[in-house]
Amino acid sequence: MNNSGGSVRVTSLRRGAGYKNTPHEGEAVYRVDRSNRVLGNPYRLDDVHDRAARAHVIAAFGRDLERDLAANGPMSAEIGRLAERVLAGEKVCLACWCAPAPCHGDLIAAAVCELVERREEAQAAGSTCRTGAEMSDEFPAKIVQGEAHAVDGSARMASARCRERAS
Repeated sequence: MNNSGGSVRVTSLRRGAGYKNTPHEGEAVYRVDRSNRVLGNPYRLDDVHDRAARAHVIAAFGRDLERDLAANGPMSAEIGRLAERVLAGEKVCLACWCAPAPCHGDLIAAAVCELVERREEAQAAGSTCRTGAEMSDEFPAKIVQGEAHAVDGSARMASARCRERAS
């Protein structure tokens, strides 16, 4: 969340009884499943109950994200666009089939939050922060320090911090 009231969170594409982590009224849904050619996770999870395999595919996506942010590639550009939406006050749901289980969407949400925070700090200081490359020096190293940490640690916490500030 930021000062303008925007937010980003990860939600489930699954519908029906028992699925409470779905988009709310007024939230914009942005799919990050494999149908998204830029931010979808290309690493396939064959057994959704295998925590180690889930951690592995999320960490693999995280390494790709880290390289892309450093190169200011297409993922970086898309994360920048999502950050702009959040800064404009939009409530964005990153929707994937994994959620509410750990998901590569958590890394995307953390990257968006980090960029929103950096842009707000830059604006307050009278400068600008416009590219993923500017944030990649610090952010991905915090996220992709190990497979289990990437799944259960910093990505979820960064995403939660981004949301909590809205309250």
